[in-house]
Amino acid sequence: MNLFEERSKLPLYGLIAVLVGLILYFWWTRPEPVPIQEATEVKAKVQEDENHGIIVVHVAGAVYKPGVYNLKEGSRIKDAVEIAQGMLPLADDSSINLAAKITDGQKIYIPFKNEKMPATTPNGFSNQSSGATSSNPAAKININTATGEELDKLPGVGPATAAKIIEYREQNGAFAAIEDLKKVKGIGDKKFEDLKDYITVN
Repeated sequence: MNLFEERSKLPLYGLIAVLVGLILYFWWTRPEPVPIQEATEVKAKVQEDENHGIIVVHVAGAVYKPGVYNLKEGSRIKDAVEIAQGMLPLADDSSINLAAKITDGQKIYIPFKNEKMPATTPNGFSNQSSGATSSNPAAKININTATGEELDKLPGVGPATAAKIIEYREQNGAFAAIEDLKKVKGIGDKKFEDLKDYITVN
């Protein structure tokens, strides 16, 4: 082998040396495998971090979608009302501090107009735990006399359902009890549960 051939192979030797160096570098700097138990603990910690900062509240009363909702920690009553689709036209927010912060497990009750409210905390939260609403008919919509526009304002009732209620009323006469509303096509037990606190037949 002459000197010329030897020199022509120098770049090849250099490339091999670089590759060997890279292999050794990545071998020595590779991360240590995580034990199964430790990996499980890490996964649990990540799940805990994801749940951190979430609070659960119960929104009830004169809102379109009463129910239990998840909110970010530090949220205000205003945020809870918004996630419940807002207040009904019959709502009375004069005694509610919409800027008050809410806490985990809190029940937020929005009263109806002309409704006598139970005792409240300084932050405007209802102390009642039963979820009862006012029995005052003035705070509810009379399904025997309400117009389509008034019925449309009820939670879960759109123009089509309001028209069905009026049609049933015209064909069968006045509703004897609010439970008779379930005889209207499209109103089942679940929807009735959402409506029963907002309607009356008197």
